[in-house]
Amino acid sequence: MKYQLAAVSTPASDTQQSICLFFPNARYLFGIPEATTRMCIQRKQTLKKLRGAFLSQATDGGLAGLTMSFADSSGSGTLNVAGPEGTLHRVAGMRYYNKRDQLKVNVLESLIGDRCEDALYSDEFVNVYGVTTHSIKSNESYSSSSPSPSRSQSPSHSKRNNMSYEESVEYKRKIVDEIFPGLLPPNGLDGSSEISTPKNGGDAVEDIPSRNDAKLSRRLARLPAPRHPRSDAAASYIVMGKPMRGKFNNEVAVQLQVPGPLRSKLTRKETVTFQLSDGSERTVTPEQVVAPDTPPTVFFIVNVPNKKHITTLVQSSAWERHRQTDKPHILVHNVGWGVLDSEEYVQWIKSWGPDTHHLVSSPEYTANNVSLPSSFLSLKRASVLSDAFKAPLYSLDAPRSLPETLTSQVKIEVLDKHHKAELNPPEAPSVQPTLMSGLPPGFDIRRETTEDELLKQGLSEKSWDNYSKACEAVKEEVCKLTPPERQAGDDVVVTTLGTGSALPSKYRNVSATLLQTPHGNILLDAGEGTWGQLARMFGERSRNTPPRDGDGDDREDAWDVLKNTKAIYLSHVHADHHIGLAKLLQLRSKAVGQENPVTIICNHLIRTYLLEQNELEYLGIGRKVKFVDVEALLYNQDVAVEKAGYRKLQADEAALNLAALRQSLNLKDVKTALVKHRCKCHAGIIESNEGWKVVYSGDTMPCENLVESGKDATLLIHEATMEDGLEETAEAKGHSTIGQAIQIGKEMNAKKVLLTHFSQRYSKLAQSSESQNGTMVIAHAFDLLSLRVGDLWKMSHYNSPLSFLLAQEVAGEETEDVIEEEPVEKQEKRSKKSRKAQNKEKRKPNSLFDTVHESNASDQQQSKKAKV
Repeated sequence: MKYQLAAVSTPASDTQQSICLFFPNARYLFGIPEATTRMCIQRKQTLKKLRGAFLSQATDGGLAGLTMSFADSSGSGTLNVAGPEGTLHRVAGMRYYNKRDQLKVNVLESLIGDRCEDALYSDEFVNVYGVTTHSIKSNESYSSSSPSPSRSQSPSHSKRNNMSYEESVEYKRKIVDEIFPGLLPPNGLDGSSEISTPKNGGDAVEDIPSRNDAKLSRRLARLPAPRHPRSDAAASYIVMGKPMRGKFNNEVAVQLQVPGPLRSKLTRKETVTFQLSDGSERTVTPEQVVAPDTPPTVFFIVNVPNKKHITTLVQSSAWERHRQTDKPHILVHNVGWGVLDSEEYVQWIKSWGPDTHHLVSSPEYTANNVSLPSSFLSLKRASVLSDAFKAPLYSLDAPRSLPETLTSQVKIEVLDKHHKAELNPPEAPSVQPTLMSGLPPGFDIRRETTEDELLKQGLSEKSWDNYSKACEAVKEEVCKLTPPERQAGDDVVVTTLGTGSALPSKYRNVSATLLQTPHGNILLDAGEGTWGQLARMFGERSRNTPPRDGDGDDREDAWDVLKNTKAIYLSHVHADHHIGLAKLLQLRSKAVGQENPVTIICNHLIRTYLLEQNELEYLGIGRKVKFVDVEALLYNQDVAVEKAGYRKLQADEAALNLAALRQSLNLKDVKTALVKHRCKCHAGIIESNEGWKVVYSGDTMPCENLVESGKDATLLIHEATMEDGLEETAEAKGHSTIGQAIQIGKEMNAKKVLLTHFSQRYSKLAQSSESQNGTMVIAHAFDLLSLRVGDLWKMSHYNSPLSFLLAQEVAGEETEDVIEEEPVEKQEKRSKKSRKAQNKEKRKPNSLFDTVHESNASDQQQSKKAKV
């Protein structure tokens, strides 16, 4: 049986290393960084057969999205999640926003000091052993009990802190079992349908337990702190394939006259004796008719985040058994800056001999290549409207080349995103590029023009000509038009970093919108991959690390944008709106001092999740991160309203932090409004002393609260998940159609409406019966669109060529998708059942614990029915 190792992604601005082990009936991912799901989608690598997700560190940012996508692609099943200590804490921390009733998640932790005598994970194809390392500075904390970081007051937190380590592990495993119970599909449904069907339609939710229910208590309370808070532990993996049974030589068996019934014994390594026709006996051993077993192929995934991990890695006894037998065929080195400058690590590499292959994955030696093929699309868009769309920022040259002391003595090369290696029989790694997995090798956007053949990739000559002519026509049209009269807020720049709903797709990432005001930046929601979008949009002067002051380069880059972000508004707990925030905070904490805090406006569920994540990695909470509770800012109540106990503390905190935020951003006020969604969701209303007002809807159905609180908005940013004609579907899912969003803008008397959060099923702009009339500007958002608010009027003129371009890109793709399509008959049958349930009992919005990530499996399963 053949199997292979293949790169999924390599270090770049928007990705980190991820490697996949492929068997015909199984997949195993090593490294789950942010954008892993999106990379799998664009590489056409199905998640349906995924068995194991092996984290480099407990904080790998793509885990939540991966579990959701796996559940939605497989329908049901088991996913094994392995990583260093802290992984269980991470998975239990997903309880507010990631629940899949038909998915079973097994959490496997590789602990410090394990001798690797037993496999961390084993099945019929592989044995995986975990080797967990830590930095030298952590020795003391691992040899003694570590106090947890200070915890802000929360319900029942004292009971959690008094748990023993064993009790806390049991407690967290109960939570994981509750959010991923692995239930059987409902009667009449198979694994390809929606993950579960709630009584009232819509997405899957569990029944809300009573206030005295132990399950609710576990979900409300803060998790017990990890045994080693903010550990920098990293897990490396020794992966052994199973020995392959030697082939039975039927010709030799015939020559030896072995009777048919006895041949099966020989394949089981049993010696047989039988009588020949002349009456004599013959004994045949397995070695005479069965080829020797093929020994297992072994490879290592070696994760070394920094030089301080080297000593504990190379001194681990886990490697010793593989120096004489079961030697590794490949070592994949996922290493941080400076690791290959260590003589200790270089000698360890050389110790594996001249026949072992080494692949190095590091931002120090890997070019910052474009990761997603949508970069073609970005370039083509830039030819339409160069001040609104930019070619992705990247580099074809790595910061450094591999040391000659290594390249001259061992088989070593830099991991390429196109690398593959056959493992049975083992072959040398090779680069096998495809257009499907990104830009063509050597393609340089800076050297190509819109007339080059590569740029036309995916379009016929006629389509390209039509597109080019349409571009020229609309550019001439815009030049002839008189811009609208200047208004307050025209100089605010709005950048739509993610414009899709539910799951990321090839061309739209999940929700994130950046407002750049003269006094600082405001981020509205932050789905997975938001940092990667920022880095592609604005570039990085220094890869993965903040640039140093006085470096002679005064260009504004993504780090500057992040440092100048003073407020982050999170509308609700659904994962596609906030799980990219932890990475932003972790990076920002490196770049700023406590004199430059960011204020997060969110609900208490998101806050609790962030506090728990802060116990795994430092996010700056306390000194560099301040909180304001959304419910303390409701437009129809005073921020200083008196509340009792814990809630009063939040109100007091909100008043204090909001006052500082207003002064910092020159704001008149920040208010929220409760809108209509399947969980509690709040719209944000941001009003400046300079006279402009921006309203962000979050996810909502048409809502009077939003209209009332956002009256006379300068800009309304409103979700438009569904096209017109799908009002019933939109209501069932707690969303709006395009026409409904536009109508809200009219009722609000908004000057401009920016539509975003489109269903990923649409390959081009979904249609609306509402037209551009009157003075209200209507603009459709695209990923990495960046325009002054005063220039949004231009977008209506560019809708036609932009929509055509997107549709042509999608039409030229292969039909295979990560999430496989269910038969249309099942979709229609399930849709009828859902409508019947809705008519019987309308679902009440704003349930506190509607924790499901908005995967909307049916959206994904219908993606290939896109309008083209």
